[in-house]
Amino acid sequence: MLRNSISVLAIEYGNRSPLFRALYELHEGDARLPTGWKAVQGVPAWWERHVSNGRDNTGRIYARFLAAERCWVVLVSHKAEQPRDLAWIKKLDPDASVGP
Repeated sequence: MLRNSISVLAIEYGNRSPLFRALYELHEGDARLPTGWKAVQGVPAWWERHVSNGRDNTGRIYARFLAAERCWVVLVSHKAEQPRDLAWIKKLDPDASVGP
């Protein structure tokens, strides 16, 4: 989990079930993208999914598969933070394991 994802899901998501289901789908897919995910515009290799945060459908999960490590890196956030989140993931080194 990248950045403040753990804090966001622990504090700001009233119902975490949809989030955990989406994360489990990534795990089960093993590098294959499950249905319901779409490409992040302008950010190659990143995918996003809308999820309920327990109040509405403004939760967001951004994910990228790291082939060398055979794992997903994930950023959990909200729609309101999308411009900031996308600017941040654009700055990540596409060849790095984890971002700054």
